[in-house]
Amino acid sequence: MIAEGYAKRHQKFGFQKYLDDALAESNETIVSLEQTKDIYGSFIDKNLCEELVKKYDILSKQIYTLRMAWRNFNV
Repeated sequence: MIAEGYAKRHQKFGFQKYLDDALAESNETIVSLEQTKDIYGSFIDKNLCEELVKKYDILSKQIYTLRMAWRNFNV
């Protein structure tokens, strides 16, 4: 999403939309991983799910920070 939106970086709000979408997708992935762990816990590696949740949480924070910085960017 970010790579696709970067093509529209000259449009301040266009790129921000893609950053919002990327953040939403990252958060949805976290929810899906948590649900998978809860529902299929006996069939999957719970530690792997928890590690992926941590990585996606970091990614979400990075996307959010980029979005906030982009608000102040002058095109």
